[in-house]
Amino acid sequence: MKNKIVPALLIAVLFLLNACTEKSKSGYFVLTRLDTSANATSGSALKSLSADFDFGMLKASKEFYLLLSNGGDQPIFDIYLSSENESFSVFPSSIAKMQGKESDGESDGDVIPVITIGISHGIALNGVGYVPLLPYGTNSTELVIQGKTLDNGDTVDIESRFIISVTAMVMDIKFYNGESKIDLYNPDGYTTIKEGFAGLFNNRGTNTVSLVNTGNVPIEVYYGDSWNPDQHISVGLNDSVSVNLTLQTTVFALDGDGTIIDPEKVLLGSDGLGYFGILNTSAPPL
Repeated sequence: MKNKIVPALLIAVLFLLNACTEKSKSGYFVLTRLDTSANATSGSALKSLSADFDFGMLKASKEFYLLLSNGGDQPIFDIYLSSENESFSVFPSSIAKMQGKESDGESDGDVIPVITIGISHGIALNGVGYVPLLPYGTNSTELVIQGKTLDNGDTVDIESRFIISVTAMVMDIKFYNGESKIDLYNPDGYTTIKEGFAGLFNNRGTNTVSLVNTGNVPIEVYYGDSWNPDQHISVGLNDSVSVNLTLQTTVFALDGDGTIIDPEKVLLGSDGLGYFGILNTSAPPL
């Protein structure tokens, strides 16, 4: 009987010792999109792991949100976040501490920080003033998250890198009066419209104008008098359209379905559309 009891006791003791000495997992970053059911992407505590977050088409400045959490048992502290592209801002830039799974009972153990990625494209993120447009097409940054955690009782540095990307959409045109290309950056004057102001251009000798879509979105063009441009024509990608001027002043309104146009080139109205106008040849120069 004793011979059977001793091995059983030995097995139980070894099991308890193994349970007591099982190593806790070091802290590591887990980043998840807040606006989608996409799977989380994690970065290991002791190695760097790169991953992509593609936010798709960007028509104008916008903020996106991510959840940053700790997937390990040990806490992560002294956390710093940075973006390598100045058009992509990250907030907050630092976090004091994120508890791990073994931090039950501590006051901030369940707090999961929301990370804001602000991407500037035309209009300032706060809505006041303008910022440079992103180039057409894919734009990206590397979001770098650094911190410290515990590994077998020692403090170790950890770092994860995540690629954040968007496809920048830009509404853009070339404008011709007959054969003369009009420099939309340098209007001859300005006219008042219902939505604000529009750059106004002298006629170059003909009452035919044409617009060429040089951006990467289709444009709905409305034209007519300053207070009611009620005529409409669509301009597809790389297409051009011609319009005969019949009014003393014809104002054009460009609608790219919320897509930004360079506001230094074409003034934006209060409705977000781009506005400019041109005089008829029968009208005196400005």
